[in-house]
Amino acid sequence: LDDSNLAMVSTLSSNLAAVFLLESPPNWAQAKAAADAALDINPKHTKALYRRAQALLEDGRQGLPKAALEAALQDLYIAGEVEPLNAQIAEEIQRVKKHIAALEAGQWMLRPEEIAQTIPPSLLNHGENLLHDHGYIWGQSQSTIDIFVPARGVRLAKSSGVTCELGVQSLNIRLPTADNHHFLLGGELYNFIQLEDSTWQLVDDGLLLHVELRKRDQRLKGDHWPCVWKGQREARAPSAEEQQAVRNFAHEASLPQVYDEKKAHPNAVETVRRLQAMCPGVKVEWGDTSLDQFN
Repeated sequence: LDDSNLAMVSTLSSNLAAVFLLESPPNWAQAKAAADAALDINPKHTKALYRRAQALLEDGRQGLPKAALEAALQDLYIAGEVEPLNAQIAEEIQRVKKHIAALEAGQWMLRPEEIAQTIPPSLLNHGENLLHDHGYIWGQSQSTIDIFVPARGVRLAKSSGVTCELGVQSLNIRLPTADNHHFLLGGELYNFIQLEDSTWQLVDDGLLLHVELRKRDQRLKGDHWPCVWKGQREARAPSAEEQQAVRNFAHEASLPQVYDEKKAHPNAVETVRRLQAMCPGVKVEWGDTSLDQFN
């Protein structure tokens, strides 16, 4: 093929890449293959470079490998050299660079499970570890609910898109993540809160969000929350009242039981004497083995 025909094949392959990118859902693999064919003929075909970068980026898919981001950035750099005044290419270069920077920053971040180890255990009483299911850990006292949400790959700052919206029976949290997405958590709370006394703050140098909810009426003995948000898994930990009841039961069970042998059974004394005579050397005592003592 002569140069004009090769240029036409390169253009057609680049256009075919555009078609694959416009499919619903986009066919990333076929788009990259078509762009590869165009660039094999003309390594500086601007549109083919840009389209191959789009295929590699897969529209910012979560969990995209760093190698794919770097390959896309290299294509964009070459396209930018060919067309230095192309604003679309320049904007895409900046977007990919920020994505790579966030990913690199996240590689040095502690995992949520590691961050959670810094939470004082005293603030997690009567709560539940829901990191795996919902991304947070919580505990409670008679008057407050404490919620802890670890950062996800990027340190938190109020200026970086962290929001915590509180209502009298609602809480909605929005945190940035290392992949330029957002972690969302929220809904209707299990019970009402005192809005004016409920707060949130970033602790541990931006590694942890701590939300403190003040219960509406701490005087209620039964104001034990089995969960933070309605519909989520309930805590296995017993309430303070239930724990006290268990302690009382254990204490009573450990007390020595004294029985009046005469009242226990009219023939108790005679029966014990007869058994002692039949079993010399064996200690024989009268006792109540019925289940009434456990009721």
